[in-house]
Parts: sequence; C-alpha cells; structure tokens
Amino acid sequence: MDLQKAVFTYCFGDKADVCSGSLFSLSVDDFLGEGCLKLLISKGISTAILLSSLLLKVPLILNILSLKSTAGLSPTSLILECFLFSNASFYGIRKGYDFTSYGETILQLISSTLILCLHFKYTPSFRTRSNVLSIVAAYVLYLIFAFKVLPLSSAYILPRLNMPLVIITRGAQIYSNAGSGHTGSLSVVTVFMQAFGSFVRIGTTVVQIGLDMNVIAGYCLGCGLNCAILGQIFWFKKGTEVWKSGLGKKEEGKQIKEAGVGTPKKTTRSSSRSSSRSSSRSNSRSRSSSRSRSKSKSSKETYANVVRRSTRKKAPAKM
Repeated sequence: MDLQKAVFTYCFGDKADVCSGSLFSLSVDDFLGEGCLKLLISKGISTAILLSSLLLKVPLILNILSLKSTAGLSPTSLILECFLFSNASFYGIRKGYDFTSYGETILQLISSTLILCLHFKYTPSFRTRSNVLSIVAAYVLYLIFAFKVLPLSSAYILPRLNMPLVIITRGAQIYSNAGSGHTGSLSVVTVFMQAFGSFVRIGTTVVQIGLDMNVIAGYCLGCGLNCAILGQIFWFKKGTEVWKSGLGKKEEGKQIKEAGVGTPKKTTRSSSRSSSRSSSRSNSRSRSSSRSRSKSKSSKETYANVVRRSTRKKAPAKM
C-alpha cells in the first residue's frame, strides 16, 4: 500500500486521493473532471524529459572525445551555461517545486560542467591558473549569494537572471558559428533535444506549477535561440565537414611524427635533396680552394718574373 500511495502521489501530487479513487471506481467523468488525465500526461512528459536529460549532451561529449577538440564551442557560453542551469535548479529547490519540474536542469548542470572541464583539457591556452581560480571563486560566491544572502521572497531574481544569460550564452554561440563558418563539434541531436525540451517544458510548467512567467519566459527564449543554432548546423554543414577533414589530417600528421616514421617518397626526396645540396657545397668549396691556389701560384710566378727582369737590367751596368 505504501508503494501504491507513493506512485499515486508522484503522478497526481495533491490530487492523489481523488484521482486514485476515481481510477479504482472506473469513473471516467471524475477522472477527467478533476484534471487527473492532464496531470498524468504532464508528469509522464516531465519524467521522460528528466530521463532524456541524462543522454542530452552525451553525443556532444562523444564528439569532443573523438575529435579531441572543443572547437566551435564558445568558452563564454560554457561558463555562463553553468550559471544558467544553476539559477533554474536553485530556484526550484528554494520554491519547493516538484523535482520533475526542474530536475533536468541539475543533470544538465553536471554535463555542462564536464564539457567545461574537457574544454580546459583540450585548450591549453585557456587552461591557466588565473582562469581556473577566477571561475571557481565566482561560483563559490554565487552559491553563498543564492542560498545564504538572497531571501526567499526575492528568489524570483534567479530565473530572471537567466534571461540575459540565455541571450549571452546562445548569442555567443551563434556569433562564434557565424564567424568561423562551421559549427565545430556541436551535435545536431543535442541541440534538437534542447530546443524540443524547452518547447515541451512550457506546457508542463503551466500544468505542474502554474503560470510562473519567471520560468516560462526563460523556456520560450531558450527554445527560440536553440532553434537558431539548429538552423546554423544545417546552414554550415559543408563548412563543418571541411573543418573535420582538415582536423583529421592534422591528427594523422601528429601520429606520424610521434611514431617517427615518414612517407618513403618524402624521405627519398628529402635525402636526395640533402645529398645534392651537400655535393654542391663540397664542389663550391673545392672550386674556391682551387681558385685560391691558382691565384697564389700566379702571384708567385709574377714575382719571380719581376725579379728576373730586374737582374737582367742590372747585369750590363756592372761590366
């Protein structure tokens, strides 16, 4: 009975007793009239979103690990995305909302943090001590503000902060894609699931917690900007393929250098070129040495001729 009560409470919330009674009595009118069907559908969709959020960014993480690059991802977008999901999660926690209405934001916060760590790993120029310390310090101060400083009556500030954060994060990603001409390691599956999840969340939020415009406005804005990024993935498809092919050639070159083995054609050409250069250098040296010897010989001969001429001129004067 306890398990049965827990299931009905999970599915119907405060109306668990009414909905369970109408369901067991097979009273369709009461089940529909009390909004039990609407609650059941909303809870099912929320649970599906919660479970799918576990796999939401797995394609993107796999792309990063296979390419060993986070090119196409904006570091500003990654950092602010962590704060964005934190705002949504902490607002739901402080307001005491049902976990299924905001639980996916906690899971997305974990996956976004993992992607940020991968960006530090594959981008040495960004992996500096000052960057790491500044990000960690900023997040610690943010946690203190969200749970200790901010009163419950002003908790609405957290989701409202998400509005500019969504614009900055998604806008930075859109600007980065347009500037580079490709979408890098972005996954079409991940972006599509983000856009679709934001769209569905608008309806489930209305059913589960009511017209909380602080939350609904963020989902509407996120859905629109994610659709824009999804359009860029298809628009820059050829540029992304060219970028991936060039990245693959670079990886092959690195592997060849690490193995210490080159292509035979290049080695023979390089060896022949080096041998020809060395032979030409030796020939030039021998020529220069022969020229210097000939010059020294000619100078000695001219000096001997001058001495002979002078002795010939002096001989008749003595007689």
